[in-house]
Amino acid sequence: LNWIFSVSMQPLVYFLSTADTLLGKHDKNSLPQQSLMELVISQLSDDNQRPFIDSQGIYTDIKEWPGISFIVEDNVHGIYWWDIFDDDTKPSDQGTILLRWIPDTVTIFEAYSRGFEGAIDCATLPRCLRVFDMSDNRLTGEIDFSVLPENISVLQVASNFLTGGIDLTHFPKGIERINVRDNRLS
Repeated sequence: LNWIFSVSMQPLVYFLSTADTLLGKHDKNSLPQQSLMELVISQLSDDNQRPFIDSQGIYTDIKEWPGISFIVEDNVHGIYWWDIFDDDTKPSDQGTILLRWIPDTVTIFEAYSRGFEGAIDCATLPRCLRVFDMSDNRLTGEIDFSVLPENISVLQVASNFLTGGIDLTHFPKGIERINVRDNRLS
């Protein structure tokens, strides 16, 4: 019985260790856009998730989400989350927005004056992103301007808590407007 037990457990252990390794490496492009969008908002406050869930607390189809536009049937093109919530102020305790999960098809991302927390890892932003406006939130950390998406033309991150330096020699060539005022940049 011990022999059968150890033989039968070996494939299970192998599977679990292999599965754990595979699960640890998320390929953003292999996930459906519905899943990506759910990940983007997964750490927002309950109040901020309310527009995206049904009465049972299940995420609705992203085609029903307010502030989302599509290029073709299932590809998110723009995210406009500055006017879908009840208040017009920059409240606190709004939760963390996970920008690294923004679908790669997004060219416009606007979520200003929301009080969202989080960090901006420019290397994980969609490469086709043209407009990024997260002004008047509670974003923290350094922002590496040298790895901004190549096609970005508007970058607005004013009135956050961003730190670090600004190297003007590493902005994308097509940048037309940058607003980084009222941060802790040097």
